Amino acid sequence: MQLASRFLQAAYVVLRQRGIPMSAREIVDVAMADGCLELANGGKTPVRTMQSKLSTHIKRADEHSIFVRTEPGRFYLRELMPDASDEYKAPPFRAANPRERIYVFPQELLDEIGRFQGISVDWLPYFDQLVKGAKCSALDRMMAEGTAAVKQLLTYIMVRDPSGSLLCFDRGVVNRVALNLRGLSCVGFGGHVRAAAATLFDVDEIGLYRSAAAELCEELVLPDEERTELETRPDKWLRLVGVLNDDSSPNGERHFAFLFEYMTSFHDLWSKPRGREKSVNRVRWLTTATVMKESLHHFELWSQMCIGRFSPELVNASPTVKVRRPSALRRAGVVCFVGQMGSGKTEAVNYMVEECGLSAINSGRVVAELLGLPSVPATPRAIFQLHAQAFISRPDGPRRLAQAIAGRAASLDGRVIIDGIRHVETVDALRKAVGRRGLSLVYVHAPVHLAYELYRQREDPSVSLTTFLERRSAEVEQRIGDLIDVADAGIYNWMGVDEYRQTLLAFAREYFEVS
Repeated sequence: MQLASRFLQAAYVVLRQRGIPMSAREIVDVAMADGCLELANGGKTPVRTMQSKLSTHIKRADEHSIFVRTEPGRFYLRELMPDASDEYKAPPFRAANPRERIYVFPQELLDEIGRFQGISVDWLPYFDQLVKGAKCSALDRMMAEGTAAVKQLLTYIMVRDPSGSLLCFDRGVVNRVALNLRGLSCVGFGGHVRAAAATLFDVDEIGLYRSAAAELCEELVLPDEERTELETRPDKWLRLVGVLNDDSSPNGERHFAFLFEYMTSFHDLWSKPRGREKSVNRVRWLTTATVMKESLHHFELWSQMCIGRFSPELVNASPTVKVRRPSALRRAGVVCFVGQMGSGKTEAVNYMVEECGLSAINSGRVVAELLGLPSVPATPRAIFQLHAQAFISRPDGPRRLAQAIAGRAASLDGRVIIDGIRHVETVDALRKAVGRRGLSLVYVHAPVHLAYELYRQREDPSVSLTTFLERRSAEVEQRIGDLIDVADAGIYNWMGVDEYRQTLLAFAREYFEVS
């Protein structure tokens, strides 16, 4: 066997000796440790070089290459493959077509039918109006992305096997999907409903089922018979189960999805499901046996919604605590609980006071005193937010707020909990103000659909979704997310109050020395 590249020679030796699929980094590490790969001048990017050499060899030689992929990023020797069907064929990257035409509908039409946040299983009115009622129109995708006046129509397909397991995958970090999806786990396959000529097999005006089937066939390797039947009669294989609307982010505001379920056959291929696109990685089944290995906060928001509505038993959705700096939490005399509106941070602070005996300071009340205004709800929240933003935007605003909070904390014994700081500058100023007493941050997160319900229960049962989102996105609230990067711990709040409180108690016992 002749291999011109010393990288390929080293890869062959390592893979032959180890007898397992390996990544380019693993191959380089072993090759250098065993002395079968020496790098001139130190070799600045040996892993990239190894990846490139192997990928190029496989691409050029195709089935004649001695190397194969077993999954994205993992390489093996063809001669050691027990089953040729286990070879992973990397699909070519396809850039988005800027002239692609997709279906959209006016935002006000959703208001007429009934705007909602999250998932609704009452999908028939939306299907009748948007799909059968021909209320959608075709628009160039680039134009659709540039306007907030329309909703772009999408399909989102969940794949199940006959036992009820749910298929999931990880979005690749190098692809053309939205930034907020990269690297996260997903349970939905799909995309935009593209405008195309109607066929005799369409059961609706815009080819919704056909578009969903095409997306599934593009993203997943399907058994040949299933693919043929799905392409021919998609309405027989795809079951419409709901609609999804997410107005909690600029990206979500532009999209509206019909949710489908696809039930697989018993074909052996489904025991090792594989993706067809670079953005579809680590395809696997969620089962009752894997529930403790898969946490809800690893999934993108739409998947969180779908799991919570259709398969809550398949993922660990209990409140979760992630601690970055345990020593900082244990030493700090002042602990700030921060998070977006409705996250559960105030509930956490109240619990620390009532059940754990700690002292607390509400930063909103401190701001109200500095402003000379009654606190919320005596002052309407929108008015208070405007005044608070004007105050914190002053050059001395963060320092004045920090000093006022530190002054109140100085009069309290033991560990003090702070509720509601919103800016990194205030945190930095407060850290200086409390000095040796020490400061730590705990970031509380809840998905927006849960945050809305928690907010309604705690503060305003009559608040509409639109009003809640307006309050949550007010200028003074917009930088709360920056605090994630400096937080010492994160609490992911997914479930009801009882489980959340149990998590808080365990957290306080471990880090705050409470009984």
